[in-house]
Amino acid sequence: MARWRLTEAHYLDCPDSYWEQMVPLHLNPKDPNDWNYKTGDRDISQGGNAFTDGQIIVCREGKGEKRDIVFTSSVTPGMEPLDDEAKAETEETKTKLEWRDGDMFFAEGMTYADTMMMKLANREESPGLTEALSMMAQVMEQNAKLLAALTSRRP
Repeated sequence: MARWRLTEAHYLDCPDSYWEQMVPLHLNPKDPNDWNYKTGDRDISQGGNAFTDGQIIVCREGKGEKRDIVFTSSVTPGMEPLDDEAKAETEETKTKLEWRDGDMFFAEGMTYADTMMMKLANREESPGLTEALSMMAQVMEQNAKLLAALTSRRP
């Protein structure tokens, strides 16, 4: 088996989520409508039709149980492995994508903006940042001189 419990919201490629083409399926463990395993008591305030607790379990093709949601995307840090095969795949992916403890993202699929934000959050300087800040300071100085020259010419 290769099964995981989602601990945060995901967009996963699932073979069953087709609409003219494959569309990632949004699954949120905080949304009771997304739970495929409902636990706890039935909630009386909802007419007895809603459960108080639940979880989303995903798996690889042919490696789960009947209610599991099959996915083909990469494993992420927001997935908790439930068996040895899932743990092995998670460790392999963790090494390949260079996750760090506490990461709630993964390198695959990150945009340039995401990468820059991560560098800023980690206080890493990008190669051109110092040069860009220096150029901005020069432009601001030139603008100040121009404004001073324009305002001094007025009668």
